[in-house]
Amino acid sequence: MIRLATPGDAGALRAHAMELFRTSEHGVVQPDEAAPLERFREKLEAGEHAKGWAIFVAVPTDDPSVIVGDVGLYPESKRKIAHNATLGIGLVPAWQGVGLGRTLMEITIGWARTHAALRRIELQVFATNGRAIALYESLGFVREGLHPARVIEPDGRAIDEIRMGLDVSG
Repeated sequence: MIRLATPGDAGALRAHAMELFRTSEHGVVQPDEAAPLERFREKLEAGEHAKGWAIFVAVPTDDPSVIVGDVGLYPESKRKIAHNATLGIGLVPAWQGVGLGRTLMEITIGWARTHAALRRIELQVFATNGRAIALYESLGFVREGLHPARVIEPDGRAIDEIRMGLDVSG
């Protein structure tokens, strides 16, 4: 089941994020850099969905207390660029490759199209993440730029990030 996150999801959402920080090879946040639980709760309690801020969560029907995937939209706070929202997505490994990411993205894009305040969705993706790039392009995202060596892994490897965008104003 996919739904908008609620304040009651704060603990499960943070646990999901921590699992992703520990297991994802395509993330930039390290576990010790994670926001505290209160920050998750505050954002969810703020009720900023009307401003284009949203987190959608995927929960299995047999255990709705566990989050297995999420997509967040985070609009810019400055008025001149507030029509842009940054997108972040994360799925636990067991739920990757089964279409959940596409479904989460389609729901999120559809939701964004209903919010007049939003005109664009932007994201950054590791240049090495071919599956994600193919998904984003199939949904209409276009490559808009390259950040060379944006990420430096603990082993010293440099990874480029691709900046992508999607017009949701139409």
